[in-house]
Amino acid sequence: MGETEDTVSDAAISMFPEDGAIQVIDDDFGDEDWALASAFTDEGIENLRYIIDETRLHGS
Repeated sequence: MGETEDTVSDAAISMFPEDGAIQVIDDDFGDEDWALASAFTDEGIENLRYIIDETRLHGS
């Protein structure tokens, strides 16, 4: 996308699964250790671009 991780993360905060964003949890590290990653469908990436563009245009 050509954006920083922080920019994408900030934009994704307001997204839901119906927007094309999901959280992937890997609990293979143990009972108390786990990893979390965001994943996006093609529509989710389009929504991210829209949110980022609107934020730049209108401010945060």
